Amino acid sequence: MKRKLFFIVILFLGVILFFTSLAGTYYTAGINVKNNEYEKMTFIVHEGQSSKQIAKSLKDKGVIKSYWTFLAHLKLSGSKIRGGDYELDKGLSVKDLVVKFSVGEVKVTKVVVPEGWTVEEIIGYLDNENIFKKEDARAAIDKNYNYDFLIGKGIKSFEGYLFPDTYVIDKKASPEDLINMMLKNTESKLSIKGLKDGFGRQGLSVGQAVILASIVEKEGNGNTDRPIIAGILLNRLEYGMRLDADATVRYLTGDWTGEITQKELDEDNPYNTRKNVGLPPTPICNPGLESLNSIAYPEKTDYLYYLHGKDGKARYAKTIEEHNRNIELYLAP
Repeated sequence: MKRKLFFIVILFLGVILFFTSLAGTYYTAGINVKNNEYEKMTFIVHEGQSSKQIAKSLKDKGVIKSYWTFLAHLKLSGSKIRGGDYELDKGLSVKDLVVKFSVGEVKVTKVVVPEGWTVEEIIGYLDNENIFKKEDARAAIDKNYNYDFLIGKGIKSFEGYLFPDTYVIDKKASPEDLINMMLKNTESKLSIKGLKDGFGRQGLSVGQAVILASIVEKEGNGNTDRPIIAGILLNRLEYGMRLDADATVRYLTGDWTGEITQKELDEDNPYNTRKNVGLPPTPICNPGLESLNSIAYPEKTDYLYYLHGKDGKARYAKTIEEHNRNIELYLAP
């Protein structure tokens, strides 16, 4: 009887030690970094892989110390591992590892699109950052997307409608997924209370307002002068004057920083507002919310001219004589 009791006690103590050890590993076991070979690593879980195959791969790559401990935690938690690309950090516990796999916390990519980029600049960025190839991005942009602001509004391209913002996409995302996210963001911004009504008060359709906002985005140096420049451009449209916006000429050349040549200014092209009265056919970039707001809520003035001096500050004028004087004072060599 005593001998039987002794074995029961030993067995009981063994079970306690096992679960104590397991609990300790549950919270402390982490990535086995060998000679500081990496701080982070990408680990791919393929669809259809068994938990044993995944555990073996984790062990082989030095992510976990114990094949059996990982499987035990997975079993105890009742979790299922989701496929995808995962970024694993140094010191990640087995508990956190199981949670990451079970919720599908896959590796993501940030797509950062600044205000004022053109469609071509966005495509180039996606290609340079190895997010999407140029040809795939262009193919995605050529497809049809079902958004109310695109249907029957005379909108001729996505220029102006890929809203500048930071987007987070996962490994499985397609170029179409990203375009949808950007267009959905535009739809959301255009639905902001009062924005479309503001466009209407200026006598503009949504398409016309976005074209003007894109010009303001490129012509303005900040949120202070954008509403004033918007008001000036609206004044010029009302009086049947050319917009004379250098940015529309730069859109033709793709050069946003170099000197504009007289030949470029004289080019007969619908985007050249130095030669043609009215708006260009499409936006010249993708404007941000502040530029859209400046069209909905422009600052009303009697100004008809503006320029940015060599110091970057905006100067305004009511007459051509005042404007020429500003050119001499602030732009002349």
